[in-house]
Order: sequence, then C-alpha cells, then structure tokens
Amino acid sequence: MAGAMTTVAEDNFGVFRTANTSQPVRRFTLSNSAGTEAQVINYGARLTSLKVRGRSGQPVDVVLGEDTYDGYLAATSRFFGCTVGRVANRIAGPPSGTWPGHGAGRDALLRHQVTINADTVLEVDDACLVTGRRLPVADSAFDFRLPRPLGEAMAAAPGGGFDHNFCLERPEDGAVGAAAAVHSADTGIAMEVFTDQPGLQFYTGNFLPADGASGKAGATYSRQGAFCMETQNSAMAGLGDLNMANPVFVTYLFYAAVLGLKTLFMSLFTARHRMGNKVFANPEDAKGLQGKVKFDHPDVERVRRAHLNDLENVLPFLILCPLYLATGPAAATGHHPHQGVPQPSRALCFMVGIGVTVYMCVQILLATM
Repeated sequence: MAGAMTTVAEDNFGVFRTANTSQPVRRFTLSNSAGTEAQVINYGARLTSLKVRGRSGQPVDVVLGEDTYDGYLAATSRFFGCTVGRVANRIAGPPSGTWPGHGAGRDALLRHQVTINADTVLEVDDACLVTGRRLPVADSAFDFRLPRPLGEAMAAAPGGGFDHNFCLERPEDGAVGAAAAVHSADTGIAMEVFTDQPGLQFYTGNFLPADGASGKAGATYSRQGAFCMETQNSAMAGLGDLNMANPVFVTYLFYAAVLGLKTLFMSLFTARHRMGNKVFANPEDAKGLQGKVKFDHPDVERVRRAHLNDLENVLPFLILCPLYLATGPAAATGHHPHQGVPQPSRALCFMVGIGVTVYMCVQILLATM
C-alpha cells in the first residue's frame, strides 16, 4: 500500500462467548486508492481477506477464509489467516493464500512461478516433523533458487507437496533481505517476501480435505489449492538443541553471562570493602597492607553474604539450565529474568532465583520419568 492514502473502517464480525461473558468480534478494513484492501479481525489477529488488483484491473481476494466468525470456530483445524509465532510451526497454523483468487483451485496453483532464496532445507520425518538435519536443495524438488513452476516441483516432491522449512540465505549483518517471490501467470499478481528471520516454511495446502472444504463467498477450497509462506526462526526441533539457533538457549547464555559477571563483580566489591576498611580474613593480607584480621566487619560481611547468595543460586542455575533446555521447553517459559534488587527487596530476588532453579529441576524430573 506504499504511496497511497490508507483508510480504516470498523464493523462487527460476530460475538466471542465464554461461559460467563460475551464481547463483539471486530473487523478492521484497511483500503487505499490503489485498490488494495485488507480485512483483519481481533480474534487472533486473523487476516480474513486481502484484495489486490490483477492484470484485468479487477480486485482479487487472494487469501482463504470464512464469511463469519462462527465459520472460523467450525474450521479450527484449517488455521485460515491466523498469525503464526516465531517458532510455533506445528503448533500454530499458517495464513494461506492463492494468487489467482481464493477459490481458483489446484490447477491454478500449479502454474505459479516460485522462487525461494535458500540453499538448504530441513529434513522431515514420516510425521512431517523436522529432524534438524540440513539437506542441500541442488538438483532436487526443493530447488527454487531460480523461478520454477510449482507444479513441476510438486510432481517431484516426496508426498507430492511441500510442508518444509527452507534455510534462507540472509545478509551478513542480519538485516532484512529477500526471501521468496511468487508470480501468478493467470492474473499477473506477484508477491515478494522479505524477512530478517533465518527460515521460511513453505506449505502447499496438503491437509485440506481431499473432497474440498467450504470457504467464503461460496468457494470450495480443494486440497493443494492454496499455499502459504511463513517466515520464522528455526523450526520446532530447535527448541531442544543447544545452539545459537535456539532462542531459549540464547536467552540462557545471556543471563548466564549476566549472572557470571555479577558474581565476579561481587568478589571485587568484597575486596574493595576489605581494602577500604583495612580488614582482612587472613594474617598475611593484614600484615602486608597494614590492616587487621577481622571476620565481622558489617560492610564486608554484607557484601560477602550477597556473594555467597550468588554462589548458592548461580552455580545450580548454570548446571541445571542446559539440562532443562534439553527437555524442549516453550520459548515463553524459557525467558527467566534475573536482575539485581537493592535491600530490603534482595531477599525476594533470592527466593525468585531459588524458585526458578527448583522449577527447572521439577521439569527435568518430569521429562525423564
């Protein structure tokens, strides 16, 4: 919609109900003078419609969807238009689209020209779950490095379709780069995908019903009659891997470094207070620095006790956290904040650290029982 004024309209799309409450589902329509129109509802941030002008100048709706909110509730397994998480992959479903129009069907999809900027693809097992092994795409059904008819590639693909994570070639600095492009010869509509993420999940609607599924405006959605491209972090298998592609492991490394530095600085603070007050724990230091041996100086003991608290918490955390990560935790529960808190709240911070470590121990035991 770049270069054109965008307007936003809002209307009701249905009613969201729970056992005790109900509230309206709102639909937001964004449109511009170029003839592009997108509709999004506040139920899961779903994209329900995206209309763009094709070669004929007429608007074409290029995403699958339902006419009503109740239609989405009845078709929860299809995941039409839903917003996908960073590494959700098999948990959340894809926003699907087909550029000849949402009801054009499989034959039209096979005529698409597809380009994906990837030299490797993640291997999948019989359950279509990634193993973590990278396979080269050269001379295979997965080679989209140059524009290629989708039908030609699908005919050579295992199972006759795609549901695979392509490992993108990205700029060295991690900036946004070109990931993929799709062009419909039927309508002239084209899509380019740009991302700063390392992966792109390419899916060709393999799990739509073989006998078709009813869609919006009376359309019937056939198996492999649509595709989607999800830019994402490493696919789900990576959540159990201890490498830099795992966002939970990266979080662990960050906080491990923070806690390590804090422990080292506490040693320096202890030394500073000992030097400043000329009180030492051994006679050699006291004699050499003209101080005295004293074990109960309040300033020194306060810092030393904080240091011991860190040692009691940090070492178990550093040991247990990699074991916890190997259980494949959800990304949300893997982000545990640790920060310095002044007195009198420091005791609470100590208990939070203990709580995190105990929680990880319990999860490790549950995963291995």
